[in-house]
Amino acid sequence: MFAGSGASIADTREAVGGLAGFLERNGPFECRQQFLADAGGSDAAWSALTASDVAVLWVQSRQMGGLGRAAVRKFLERGGGMVVLGSGAGTWTDWPEFEPDVLGARYGAKFANGAPMRVINLYPHSIFTGVDHFETTQAMWRCDLGSDVQVIMEGTVGEDTVPMGWVCRHRGGRVACFQPGGRFLLGDPQFRGIISNSVLWAAKHPVPGARTLVQRTCMRDAYPGALAVSFPGGPSLCFDTVRGGINYIWDGDFVDLRPWWTARHGDPLRTFAARFSGDILYRERSLSPALHLGSGNDQSVFHFRGFRLGKDGCPELLYSVGGREITEELHPVIGGMGVECTFRVASGASPLWLRLEGGSSADIAVAGAARDGDYVRFDAAAAGVFDVTIRGRTGTDP
Repeated sequence: MFAGSGASIADTREAVGGLAGFLERNGPFECRQQFLADAGGSDAAWSALTASDVAVLWVQSRQMGGLGRAAVRKFLERGGGMVVLGSGAGTWTDWPEFEPDVLGARYGAKFANGAPMRVINLYPHSIFTGVDHFETTQAMWRCDLGSDVQVIMEGTVGEDTVPMGWVCRHRGGRVACFQPGGRFLLGDPQFRGIISNSVLWAAKHPVPGARTLVQRTCMRDAYPGALAVSFPGGPSLCFDTVRGGINYIWDGDFVDLRPWWTARHGDPLRTFAARFSGDILYRERSLSPALHLGSGNDQSVFHFRGFRLGKDGCPELLYSVGGREITEELHPVIGGMGVECTFRVASGASPLWLRLEGGSSADIAVAGAARDGDYVRFDAAAAGVFDVTIRGRTGTDP
């Protein structure tokens, strides 16, 4: 935890010390505090990053130094996470590009002349697990965000909105950034919960109590009405409810639906496709139907009936293929990044075929059915179950 703000040294130590104590009492954290003097921080302070998973910054108008910049870049390259509190222009006086390069933001003038937010929206993300609301009177800055940034907290004054919190990736590391971050806010129970979850997310650790997120929406390279699914510890996927299969799996967060929810006129709705960040782990090569009955070249009517969340919180997809009822259960694989699909098939006279053309980008294992080239074939006429596990290989182009 690196601290250096406009507060006095005593107030800074009290606020950061209280936050560190909360984190250590309520999570699997061991905190080391570094206080940066007005003139700048000691280069030795940055050596703490070599033994850290996440860097929490509560810093304004401090000097970093060349060794500090090199240490931060190396830290992020090896996958270290960063949580920035009270962000704004001028975090580092000798690194003016820190905000656009690392945080994905360029700051402007005070938003709404410094008026407090009338409404604060928290968008779906594991970072807000257990947080039922958030309030602050702190003034915000206008900011332009990069295309790879996902807004997760937004404030409103009148008809105007401003990003208050967002997540992004820089090099190999995850970055969570929040404009709120006043001294007293560091002691707020709701904000402390957000910080705790942000540290876990940035460290790529599961957030206790986080739920699987499912939203029917418009996604790129899929028919309208696809399901976006994101498991708490990853991965995320697009299930096409028209073709009846997974179109792609990625290792990032839930889709960014903010443009859809905040659109005030028709154009954005007509052109909207949910954005997401992360590496594609698996992708189907075409939008051909994924399931059919009969022989390898037959066609069948696919009818998607809906979905529900099972007792474990994972989605169960309900549909029929040529009149044969199927329930497909989706779970994240254990000990890796991928998806296990369990197909519970009702009785029927014809074999069931599942097309899997994206195998070149993933490892695919089948149990309870036969693998036949780009297909999985379930021959049983009686009701039965088979499993398909797709374990992705990172680094595939989106």
